[in-house]
Amino acid sequence: TPLALSKTDAAFPRLAIGCQDWLHESKDVSDLLSKARMASVFAPHTKGNTQTIDYQVNCIGWPAPVSNPQHLPSAEAVKKMPPMLLVNSLFDPEASYFWATDAAGYLPQSVLLTRNGVGHSSYLLHGETGDAIDKFLITGELPARGKMFDS
Repeated sequence: TPLALSKTDAAFPRLAIGCQDWLHESKDVSDLLSKARMASVFAPHTKGNTQTIDYQVNCIGWPAPVSNPQHLPSAEAVKKMPPMLLVNSLFDPEASYFWATDAAGYLPQSVLLTRNGVGHSSYLLHGETGDAIDKFLITGELPARGKMFDS
């Protein structure tokens, strides 16, 4: 069952934004259970628990329709985008590495920097990945394509 959140709960704003920004494919409990079984096979360390599942569970019956669905930008818009640094760990439980490589392929002016590790966030680990992010933010210089750091 969805978490019982009050409007004063710190998680409520995150959930409200998520339910407005993402198209949620799960419509009922049987659909969620099926996805949970599949996810536990493909993500055994987290037993299939992800932010995506959290949204799908808690957005069932959300009282407002999705108003800001995610979408791919047009080819014209992509051409106008500045160079971007995309960062993903190999074993990110929230944003799969497959998604990151797919995004990098869609954005030809981007570079995907890979951290050989686990977890969703790389910047605050204060390793080589964070240093490369700082360098990009300060100078605009992108790392070489295919670059991977262990920290």
